[in-house]
Amino acid sequence: MQLTSISFLFYFLPLFLAVYYITPEKERALVTLIGSVLFFVLQDGIPLWQVFLVLGLTGAVFLVGVFPGHRVTIPLTLGVMASMLVCFKCYDGGRWLPVGMSFYLFQMAAYLIDIRRKRLEPETNLVRFGTQILMFPKLLSGPLVEPQRLKEQVKWPRTSQIRFHSGLQELVLGLSLKVLVADRVAGLWDQAWVIGVDSLSWAVAWGALIAFALRLYLDFHGYSLMAVGLGKMLGFELPYNFDEPYSARSVSDFYRRWHRSLTGWFRNYVYIPLGGNRNGKLRMIRNVLAVWILTGAWHGNGGNYLLWGLILGTLIINEKLWLGRLLEKMPIGSHVYTIFAVLISWIPFAIGDWGQMWTFLGRLLSVGSGGGGLLLRYFPIMLIGILFATPVPGLLVDAFRDWIWFDIILFVLFWLSVYQISTAPQDPFLYFKF
Repeated sequence: MQLTSISFLFYFLPLFLAVYYITPEKERALVTLIGSVLFFVLQDGIPLWQVFLVLGLTGAVFLVGVFPGHRVTIPLTLGVMASMLVCFKCYDGGRWLPVGMSFYLFQMAAYLIDIRRKRLEPETNLVRFGTQILMFPKLLSGPLVEPQRLKEQVKWPRTSQIRFHSGLQELVLGLSLKVLVADRVAGLWDQAWVIGVDSLSWAVAWGALIAFALRLYLDFHGYSLMAVGLGKMLGFELPYNFDEPYSARSVSDFYRRWHRSLTGWFRNYVYIPLGGNRNGKLRMIRNVLAVWILTGAWHGNGGNYLLWGLILGTLIINEKLWLGRLLEKMPIGSHVYTIFAVLISWIPFAIGDWGQMWTFLGRLLSVGSGGGGLLLRYFPIMLIGILFATPVPGLLVDAFRDWIWFDIILFVLFWLSVYQISTAPQDPFLYFKF
């Protein structure tokens, strides 16, 4: 049961909201926890052992937080959690990785680290703690939330008609972005693999790469908007995960805007503790590489993800050392550089087979023709996808979201999305596999 499924939109969510709002406020954390566990259980093909795993981990981390005991207890727990994540990602190519594990383990780790740093008082209520970790809008693909902020919100959720309405708008916007744009843009990338990498023309290869980049962004951005919207409907403020990353003027800036909750986690719990930019250039280089190697490993155990992380780490180091000053003087050139660098970096992220990876790169650099009909077929939806990667839609939403016509448009988009869900096979959210 995905957020974009008929069963979620027409059965689970309305029933959950009805129970949530007729329940006294002091008991709503329990309703959220029960609903979140049920949501997890109802995921397609979820084995029972994964349910017991996530519940057991939640209980264990709660006890460690409340009774930290000797000062090695929290580091030992963090080590066990890290080992579990590594083992699951490595075993059988990661196919046994429990759904959402990369996200809820990082949420738990942030909680324990903040307790050890004395930045956070332990949560003493098991129901509220379980709600913080398992809250269904963010359970499977984030966003990750700062533990203190999450603790306060679960204790005192702020529900109102205005917030519910705003959340419903975000939910429909995210649903439409995923179903009506991201899934359709994905068709060009999929068709490129039907044709075969060896047979791609220069134009189709570039079109397919742009389609992958748009699909990844719009798919995850759509999920994140749905999560934020669902959170608002329950009285919680979850962080926005994206801030128009394709408007960035450097790779460093791109990843300050892209998947902000994950990059923020690595900044706060890896980069800064290692020393950040302090203590000289060599330490900075080491710290940046450590963050990006770990970020690549977080996404998967394949060498392609490590290569992706190394490419980005190298680019960011160069920007910190010298290139950043040059980019500041080139408003247009810096944007072109960023788009090109990010697109090329997506190749190892998208393609796990090394032979096909290099063949695809060769196709991008080859001279040839063909594929005009395929590109023409996807041209309209690609233009729409590119538009939604610019600041324009966000500016329009901010300007008109209080107008009745905006809600009417969202009503139409919702039913168009439902029709698409009902009549066409649905792609799962890409970040579910991480």
